[in-house]
Amino acid sequence: MKKLILLAFLLISMISYGQNSGVIEITVAQNENIRDISKKYLQKADYWQALLKINKLNGPSDVKPGVKIKIPVGDFRDANNAIDVAIKKINAASDAGAKLFSESLLSSAENSYNESLDLRTEGELKKSLAKANEAFASAEKAEKEALSKRSQKSSAQLTDKKGTVNNISPSQTVWSDLPLSGKLSEGEKVRTLSSSFAEITFEDQNRIKLNSNAQALIQTMRVDLLQKKKESSVKIVEGDAFAYLSGSAAKKQFDVKLDGVETKLDSRNFWVKKEKKATKIANYDGNIEIASGGETVKIGKNQKSTIINGQAPSKAENLLAAPKLIKPINSAGVSAKDLVFNWEPNPKAKGYLIEIASDANFKKTLFNEFNFQGTELSSVEMENGIYFWRVSAIDNEDFPGPFSQNASFIVSPESEDAYLVVFTPEDGTIVTTNTIEIQGKSEQNAQISINGLNVQLDDKNEFKFNLELNSGLNEINIKAVNKSQREKTIIRKVIFDLPKELRINFNEGLYKINDHEFLFNSNKFSIGGSARPNALVQIVSDEGNYKTYADDLGKFNFNMSQRSDSLFHKVSFITPSKLEFSDSVLIVIDKTPPVIVFDNQIPEVTNKSALEVSGSVSENSQLSIDNETVTMTANQFRKNLVLEPGENIVTLKAVDKAGNLTTINQIVKLDIEPPLLKDFKLNSQPVGKTSAITVRLDIEDSSPVKNTARLKVLFGKEVKFYYLRYIPYNKSYEGRVYNPSSEYLPRITSVIVEDYLGNKKEYHLTQ
Repeated sequence: MKKLILLAFLLISMISYGQNSGVIEITVAQNENIRDISKKYLQKADYWQALLKINKLNGPSDVKPGVKIKIPVGDFRDANNAIDVAIKKINAASDAGAKLFSESLLSSAENSYNESLDLRTEGELKKSLAKANEAFASAEKAEKEALSKRSQKSSAQLTDKKGTVNNISPSQTVWSDLPLSGKLSEGEKVRTLSSSFAEITFEDQNRIKLNSNAQALIQTMRVDLLQKKKESSVKIVEGDAFAYLSGSAAKKQFDVKLDGVETKLDSRNFWVKKEKKATKIANYDGNIEIASGGETVKIGKNQKSTIINGQAPSKAENLLAAPKLIKPINSAGVSAKDLVFNWEPNPKAKGYLIEIASDANFKKTLFNEFNFQGTELSSVEMENGIYFWRVSAIDNEDFPGPFSQNASFIVSPESEDAYLVVFTPEDGTIVTTNTIEIQGKSEQNAQISINGLNVQLDDKNEFKFNLELNSGLNEINIKAVNKSQREKTIIRKVIFDLPKELRINFNEGLYKINDHEFLFNSNKFSIGGSARPNALVQIVSDEGNYKTYADDLGKFNFNMSQRSDSLFHKVSFITPSKLEFSDSVLIVIDKTPPVIVFDNQIPEVTNKSALEVSGSVSENSQLSIDNETVTMTANQFRKNLVLEPGENIVTLKAVDKAGNLTTINQIVKLDIEPPLLKDFKLNSQPVGKTSAITVRLDIEDSSPVKNTARLKVLFGKEVKFYYLRYIPYNKSYEGRVYNPSSEYLPRITSVIVEDYLGNKKEYHLTQ
């Protein structure tokens, strides 16, 4: 229904875009400003900038009494409707998991949405409408893509078999052999032949065990990658099967289909049989509601019902009671040649179902016989090992009753490891109290220890022990040592979910202003921390909803995006034991890098080896100069550097709390050498009635030289000074020395050259 409403809004917006929108013209009244007009006619004062641009007004001061203002009410309405619809669709796509499964399309939708807002502010209402429609279209595609990608097909596996087990897919026409551990997909059928059985295990650990001459169709196997939910359904086509579901959560995710019968499962263990004219159901746990022929019957624990095709179910009746096992039971050891199974008879039993397995959950069945006659079984070949067995009584209508209590036995020589079974807790158990009861079983005279504490066996070779737990993950070591000093250790991991001290600890590496405020320098960022093990962690804001599960240590991480510069987020988690915690954090996006201001500009060239660098850095920043951290006082810094002759690179780096970086690289040349005289030329030439000497000095220096050089000239004993001028493009000093009289010829003796850094030298010249 929500989708139809959104589509209707979109169609209205698109139609409005193609039509001539209504425009009203008003005259500005006394004491009325542009924000008042926007709020009065457009229901929001925030559109005043758009109205100024539409009416080509420079600012609010242009809105004076008597001025005419055009207001495109229809275009505003259409653009606003389209923008509202677009953001709803963007949020719907985010909730559907588009951030994970359709990031590109969602990003395109968000960009178009932001452009639409900007265009509305600029008064480009039709363009804003078009962009909002683009945003809706991209978000709708993102939502569809996310829903498609997050729902994936899962598989099942043949985990146990005896005899001949076949499978066939919808594309095949011939049945083929299904090997142990073989994979099964949606739409495949599985069948067992005579003296055979097959156990199929689904990804959610639910199991179906098909007995001889049975056939089942796997209808649905799906996993929701976002919500981490699994769903499976199986149709029993013919024959009989046992169902073993993994727990309360599995009840909602697993279903067994029967033609002509509707079932509502609230049971973890039941049996069904599909015959040509009837369907039979036996229940061993909870309740099962069945409906047929217009009537509904509830089958309780250890009850049965028969449904004749098209008729109402029969009244629920009790199954035969579970037989009592005689031997072997609670045995310290049994030799293979002496192994005999006995149980007490039930006079109402037509036969018995016997199962022997190598595990307590009967997932690895070694012997399975339906309708066994008698109450003693022998001649069963067993290798050395620990085994479990159970028996069910079958009535005259072929209904198997509940199984007896599982009994364990050991087939082994004296040198085998000690016998040890742990009944509770299961590995991975989560509790909310600080103690847990550990129950198990061993062999006679065995020494039992739990985390190093000795525990006594009772007369049935069973033990119970209450262990105090620490908050979080607890590793429990249960150890048995038999009279031959053979050992066996079983480890169980248990989580104590302490109701108190619920909190979220964010990672230390994050840029924190305080425990509830974080800084990032990008609209896309990662934020992580620790909560409770396996808790469902959520971060919710006006811009979206993020969900993930903490790992076994409580660690979690989110890859997020945020359009706003500052936004509050609700952070919460729910533990597996339904304990809840929530808090709020403020996430600030700061993309502005720090500003470095110098007291005095760093020189490009100097003749002093000591250089002082000082100035200030914008607030909440750290500064390093040449990779050394600089201590600052009130954001002011000062550092003395020692320069080497030649080029020196001075690097300043400032980093603020959000991680924004400003880097300044300044090359400083230390020049302590005077200009070098490479060559000089002296040429005499007549000038009018006198003569002159033309002087040229070729100079080389890494720093700018002064514009003049002083030349020392002797006329006999008289000393005179002349100044040569620097010619930049020749890199030379040039000039003339005139001879005013013919009594003495001028003799050039030396020249002093100097650069602007004060490096100078006197060169002696020879003519």
